[in-house]
Amino acid sequence: MRFLADENIPPDLVQWLRGQGCDVLSVREERRGAEEANVLRWAREEGRVLLTSDRDFGGLLFRQGMTLDGILFLRFRVGTLDEFLSLFEKYWLEMRQFPPRHMMIVSNRPAHKSFDTSIAFAIIGTAEGNGRNRVMRQILVRNLDDKLVARLKKRAREAGRPLQDEVRSLLENGVRFDSAVFRRKAARLRRLLQGRDFDDSAALVREDRER
Repeated sequence: MRFLADENIPPDLVQWLRGQGCDVLSVREERRGAEEANVLRWAREEGRVLLTSDRDFGGLLFRQGMTLDGILFLRFRVGTLDEFLSLFEKYWLEMRQFPPRHMMIVSNRPAHKSFDTSIAFAIIGTAEGNGRNRVMRQILVRNLDDKLVARLKKRAREAGRPLQDEVRSLLENGVRFDSAVFRRKAARLRRLLQGRDFDDSAALVREDRER
């Protein structure tokens, strides 16, 4: 992957990504103190995913109607650099699966104080705009339980597709179900079968077993 690491990204993480074979440019190394708008333009010109902890980039991107290869937001609440790097490394494979030209938040910050802190992957929309008429399709999912994520990963492996595709498929299939349509069909079936006599299924099962 090709990244542009914002100035707030630790140098140790930049070196780790390079060790994974990623092509990483660093604002801290080459253009320290650059304004956010200039960082966005640099990422666009280089065709790179912007890696940052600064959520202001999202709003700036859409206000300017710019197109990027993607933005990966890291919103880790940790006490040490080692904890930060450990979280990133733990979820690196999942991060690599987000679609091109999208923004993605990876966070361990709970949405509410009553929730347990857990990693939340959130595809929050396309990283492109078209002026005043642009539309941002978005979904934000916070505080995913580790067991739920494990089950989703298992389903994705069994289906032979990325986790992102599996989640999208589940969402699409879920919204296709219309309870009102189901109730109408059930009522129609009951009317068609009304007044008919049917054999006791338990008796039929016993009869089959005794053969």
